[in-house]
Amino acid sequence: MSEEPWLVERLIPGGDGFGRAPDGRAAFIPGGLPGDRVRPTKLIEKKRMVRVEAFELVEAGPDRRLDPPCRFADRCGGCDWMFLEREAQLHWKRELVADALRRIGKIEVDVQPCVSAGPEVGYRSRLRLHVDGAGRVGLYERGSHTVVEIDACAVADEAINHALPVLRAGRPVGVREVELRAAPIGPRVVVRCSPADKVWELGGLIPAVVPKVPPPVQRWPLPLQMELAVPATAFVQVNPDVNVALVDALLEGTDARKATSFVDLYCGAGNFALALAASGLTGSGIEASPDAIAAASDSAEREQLASRVGFIEGTVDELFPRLVRTVGEVDLVVLDPPRAGAKAAIPALLKLSPKYVAAISCDPATLARDLKMLVEGGYAIESVTPFDMFPQTHHVEVLVWLAKTA
Repeated sequence: MSEEPWLVERLIPGGDGFGRAPDGRAAFIPGGLPGDRVRPTKLIEKKRMVRVEAFELVEAGPDRRLDPPCRFADRCGGCDWMFLEREAQLHWKRELVADALRRIGKIEVDVQPCVSAGPEVGYRSRLRLHVDGAGRVGLYERGSHTVVEIDACAVADEAINHALPVLRAGRPVGVREVELRAAPIGPRVVVRCSPADKVWELGGLIPAVVPKVPPPVQRWPLPLQMELAVPATAFVQVNPDVNVALVDALLEGTDARKATSFVDLYCGAGNFALALAASGLTGSGIEASPDAIAAASDSAEREQLASRVGFIEGTVDELFPRLVRTVGEVDLVVLDPPRAGAKAAIPALLKLSPKYVAAISCDPATLARDLKMLVEGGYAIESVTPFDMFPQTHHVEVLVWLAKTA
């Protein structure tokens, strides 16, 4: 192993540092940051590349912070950019989005600066914890399945950190994972256990999601003085402040394009559809989760929007092609799929041929693949904006506006 330190040149999709081994092979360096000089202490070597599993930091790069805002940062694998300065995080998220679009989508486009809102710590409203065989509760150590037991998480909402001592004292048996959710309104904190048929007795201090019992409903802020009601079994964004900024951006873009009708695919509990309806549009949302659909429908009734927006339970792959045959002309399709992307839905979307598509994604790689299909199907990209939904990590949310070209 070379004694000369290796230079970390840049960050790449997935969050790793990238450099070159002395023999010229590509070197992937988890934990390495641009400008760092590192001496590898553990390598996985292949013919054309090496992966640095561990290294000694010889010289810190200009954007490395030596005093990160988490005392577990050296071990915990939850926040891979905890050692990267805040402004550098925003810069590299923009670069990673542009890189994915260029490499995977073959798309050269100007990516807007990464939008941030709220604090860089204490922002996270959902925290998934692992439980080991001894009942220890925590997060996985970087690069392993060893549980790092924590008494607080720097990026978690303070209500989650107040609940952690209760969880640790419980020492659960037969539970593999626990998800804590904290919301401003409704039960302040709820807990979900996996497997779902396991019930963890928490002394009544924290509502638990129990099988065959309606899940507790919590509420998060939305623009237009609205609240998003989400049951503990349905998806909700982890960062309430950035989510408000994202929904605001969608509404501003919709208003600028003078859209009046929409279809919201993978609509969840109505995060986008309710705001669009409240701003004057009419449309519908499709979502597979029955709990999310029930919550979205209840919210539409509560906000007196039921005449403007309807929600349909079922998979997008099954229901959207049927909807295309009956819905008529639509100005806007909102596309917010899971991390795997929306490949299966795009043929039906192209057949519907809306004037505009707002594509939202937390995975630049699958987003780039989906955008390539849309561009080849007759759409032009108008803007690409990253949102810092997940500070201290390489993960990023992206909003892309596309317009029909013919």
